Amino acid sequence: MYPQVWQRVVDGRYERQHATVRGYQRYALRHASYPGLRPALGAAVAGVLYLDVGARDLHQLDAFEGEEYERIAVARDGATYTASAYLYRDAFAHRVLETVWDAAFFEAYHLPRFLTR
Repeated sequence: MYPQVWQRVVDGRYERQHATVRGYQRYALRHASYPGLRPALGAAVAGVLYLDVGARDLHQLDAFEGEEYERIAVARDGATYTASAYLYRDAFAHRVLETVWDAAFFEAYHLPRFLTR
């Protein structure tokens, strides 16, 4: 979602565009400032789609997301192709709160500190 995070993780430069994925929601996680994407009927998540990401950068993204996340294929809203998203794994579902993650709160209070890690 955040270009300044993206560029710290990947080496390549990629075209990006806004995208929406239906059937998922970003939830707050216990003891974390970042969200967990989980299936949710009737929900939709707005985000960023990076095009034609190279294999090395995908590997780096997988490492950044860690064991809590699984890269899955999702249908981009209004498109005829699929994209990847990082789903928060069932094995860690006990950390998922019922609260929807607040991106504006994260940007205001956690993003600067998140970027220093």
